[in-house]
Amino acid sequence: MSTRKLPSPLPPPETKMTIPTWPEIYFIRHGETPWNAERRYQGRKDIPLNERGQAQAIENGKILAAELKARGRSPSDFEWHASPLSRTRETMERVRRAFDEPLPAVKYDVRLMEISFGAIEGLLHSELPANMAVAPGGRDASYWEFRPQDGENYVDV
Repeated sequence: MSTRKLPSPLPPPETKMTIPTWPEIYFIRHGETPWNAERRYQGRKDIPLNERGQAQAIENGKILAAELKARGRSPSDFEWHASPLSRTRETMERVRRAFDEPLPAVKYDVRLMEISFGAIEGLLHSELPANMAVAPGGRDASYWEFRPQDGENYVDV
């Protein structure tokens, strides 16, 4: 019986492996709006932050500043991107106040806008017209495919 040595999937020990570097990305969701608090379908409609959302944005700025400081990073090392909606602009402004140094300009990009809920934008689930009603839990069962009239689904975005 002969034995055959299979090649090792690992490189020889004298070979130095390089570990790819990945960009650091920090995501901050906009603060709360009145529609968030009321649990309304909110997407592209430009609803401003409420007082709680303003406080959340300030707190998120403090958290981000502490995180970057702990990592020895400067906020000016990063690009800053946001949706052009007023709630994201205000969130960004309040987050950036936590830093005591000049920061790069924010790049506002429409491609970062939230999903469009079309005809149901601003409605509560209980207010959906009969022809658009989704069975309770139905949106959860088909979360990615649910498309309101004149709106988008998560597959689209």
